[in-house]
Amino acid sequence: MKLVDSEVLFVSQVFFHFKNSTTQHHWDYDESLNNLLKKCESYLVSKEETNPGVLASSPCAWHQESEEQPDDEKLEEPQEEIKLRSFLNLESLKVSYDGSKRKMVFEEGISSKMLDLNFDDGDEILCDITEIERTEKALTVNCAEGWVDFDVQKFPKDWTTLLSLRTLYKVTV
Repeated sequence: MKLVDSEVLFVSQVFFHFKNSTTQHHWDYDESLNNLLKKCESYLVSKEETNPGVLASSPCAWHQESEEQPDDEKLEEPQEEIKLRSFLNLESLKVSYDGSKRKMVFEEGISSKMLDLNFDDGDEILCDITEIERTEKALTVNCAEGWVDFDVQKFPKDWTTLLSLRTLYKVTV
């Protein structure tokens, strides 16, 4: 997951409030959350020292080692629109995600204006997909969770017919 500086600030605020909440005794506050809070705070302090008064919207230092295209650049690419119904007719796709191989399928969300992605094991649903991009060996979706990448060995014919390579598609109703 890539975070911009403002998102690091938000996450650190959430951790801080969770740590200091009055309901803390109901939750088992994990030491790893405390470590994440310290990491966020140290990152923000170092950022403030090098760039006083401004938290940039560029990807934070945690993710600068990655050669992937920043999320902000993806939004600037020209987009083509594809109707939500077109994705519902696609056959399931074999993907690698979170270290395991799964089949995924698109489905209608809680409203007819939303596109969701579900896995064959029913373990996880990615909601509110707004953008999709296909490369030769990957599928990237922008959903409520942010940008999520899936490794794909081979796309079925109906997928390649619907989605051209390296084109960012906006899902419309």
